[in-house]
Amino acid sequence: MKIIIIDSGVSSEIARNIDRFSGMCFQRQEEKKIVEHNYEDRIGHGTSICSTILSHVDDVEIKAFKVTSEEDEYIDCDVLISVLDYIEKNEKADIINMSICVCATKYKKEMYKICRRLYEKGTLVVAAFDNDGAVSYPAAFDCVIGVTTSAMIGNNKEFFPVNNRYVNVCAKGKACLLYTSDAADEEDSVEFGGSRIIEKKKKKKRLSKNT
Repeated sequence: MKIIIIDSGVSSEIARNIDRFSGMCFQRQEEKKIVEHNYEDRIGHGTSICSTILSHVDDVEIKAFKVTSEEDEYIDCDVLISVLDYIEKNEKADIINMSICVCATKYKKEMYKICRRLYEKGTLVVAAFDNDGAVSYPAAFDCVIGVTTSAMIGNNKEFFPVNNRYVNVCAKGKACLLYTSDAADEEDSVEFGGSRIIEKKKKKKRLSKNT
């Protein structure tokens, strides 16, 4: 199984203990998009997501895409779309985990087209909703599993499906805000939660092989 994590990167301390790991960094510097292989996590958010996945899934290949800037915790939404487009054209993954949400609707159409193409290729995209419950993207798309948190869940291994137009899954999580480049107006944010459902997907996959 190959899982792609789009987040704040992964610490080199964790990365070197993963048998199959690679990483890239997409950033904007002086109005230019920069692509490099410095995936070092200076915030800790992506490392926490990666550690959660590794605690539930064995025999996994991880590729991390760092999208936070070096100077602060902002995420450029245009860079985020570029990462998704790059993955759709150059990577083959079973799961893409995005504990990132964008509330600004001006990115909605372009982001949806890429997520739809990934879905049609058989990639499961898992994305977290806004911490305050706002409709956010890509979690709200019909081709993405949108995850929110619930106070009723106290165990990392537990989650339950939701019959809702937007939300698909409730899992354990906590607020951990990062802000996108238009956060001052839109309050775009990042939350933990998206990595919780990966374990059961793998179990289901194993079950289907035995039947």
